[in-house]
Amino acid sequence: MRWEDVNWERERFYVRSSKTAHHEGKEGRWVPIFPELKAELETLFSKPISKGKEFVINRYRNPEQTLSGQFTAIREQAGLPEIPRPFDNMRATRSNEIYVRFGASKESAWIGHTARTRAAHYDMVTDDDYAVAAQWDVSCTQTISHPFSHR
Repeated sequence: MRWEDVNWERERFYVRSSKTAHHEGKEGRWVPIFPELKAELETLFSKPISKGKEFVINRYRNPEQTLSGQFTAIREQAGLPEIPRPFDNMRATRSNEIYVRFGASKESAWIGHTARTRAAHYDMVTDDDYAVAAQWDVSCTQTISHPFSHR
């Protein structure tokens, strides 16, 4: 991601997609700058190390370096158990959060895959889903408030 891909005023950033770039209109997509990401981007943007840089993350521009190695080292240092496919799991978690909160069309647009791909690889049941289901009173017409239910 390049700094020029961050649109601070409209609170979104552009994700370039080399995988689908050869399809017209599929060169990339705009994604909201979610609050937790906004704080990190603003902090990074204000650091002297970012001044005059094209890319948001410069440390891992070398294909020989990977974030998975760094992630594993941090996880081990923290004494946490192994996390299988951590980046896939983080993507799936955010995909599910967006789907539940904003619906299928926005999830597909922002995550960058089809509804079919989502159903096959990203659908999950969360602890929140169990908690809401355990409170469900079918005899009551009132809906239970769920933190992600506003589609």
